[in-house]
Amino acid sequence: MNFNIYKCWFKGDTFIKITSDQFIEHKLEQNNRKKSDLEIHLQKDDPKGYNDYLAELYDPNKHLEVFYETISYDGTLKEDISVFNHKIAHLNFYNVSFMDAKLDAVYFSNLYLVKQMYVNGVSKGNIDFFKFINLEAVSILKWNEKIKLVNSSSNLKSLIVWYYNPKSKSLNDLLGELKSIEYLELNLTNIESLDGIEKLQNLKIIKINYGRNLKSVKALNSNKKLELIYLNNCKKMEDFDSLDEREGLKIQNLKLPG
Repeated sequence: MNFNIYKCWFKGDTFIKITSDQFIEHKLEQNNRKKSDLEIHLQKDDPKGYNDYLAELYDPNKHLEVFYETISYDGTLKEDISVFNHKIAHLNFYNVSFMDAKLDAVYFSNLYLVKQMYVNGVSKGNIDFFKFINLEAVSILKWNEKIKLVNSSSNLKSLIVWYYNPKSKSLNDLLGELKSIEYLELNLTNIESLDGIEKLQNLKIIKINYGRNLKSVKALNSNKKLELIYLNNCKKMEDFDSLDEREGLKIQNLKLPG
């Protein structure tokens, strides 16, 4: 499988993607497929070409921009992507997206300056905050036990994780040395308690959706800066009534359908 750097356009966004030629060919072929009546209806007011996926090989002599919103590594888990570093070392990005990629591969220095990171697929490796020094937000859209958050960061404010289901059923496996988080969101998790949350003394908002095994939340009483506790479909809680109700704190315990 052959990999390259592509400049891509889709739905008004321009971004850099390192991926296989086959992936790009597939995306381009999708432009010619027959759309459903629903798609046609939903896109009827969009500008011409807005929903087409466009891509061409990145050429630094032709593509003179030095700032892009996003760079994406797609399907590069087993690839040596360091061979591309010199071609894009002069570029700057706000976001990085990893899909089926190695998180602790050798990347070009400017990549470590991104402020947001998205992780999906079967990506694995360490997210090292000693390297990604500017990260303010991390979203792990499909957690697995081979994804590790290592070292501490004073800049990280937001952590969103889907499918956090460790064998230990503990929050400690996720948080590690992190202390600066202000926003924590867990979706479809198997944790049984929030022990370890007390280290997040800057935490302002916590949201847990579908914590199917969550029994204890009383540890949140140690987070004095909390402004919102949002719990949705956490049906096994045994000590919800032990949460301190104090001025400036909103507590929601919902059982929304879905």
